[in-house]
Amino acid sequence: MMTHEAHQPAQRVMVLYTGGTIGMQASANGLAPASGFEAR
Repeated sequence: MMTHEAHQPAQRVMVLYTGGTIGMQASANGLAPASGFEAR
């Protein structure tokens, strides 16, 4: 049986956003750059 007392280091993920469709938002003229990507 495993206990939860063993200390495990926090796991982290680094996201390097260099642009592209995921940071775009639909507009009347098609996709346009959008701010606030990190909040979404």
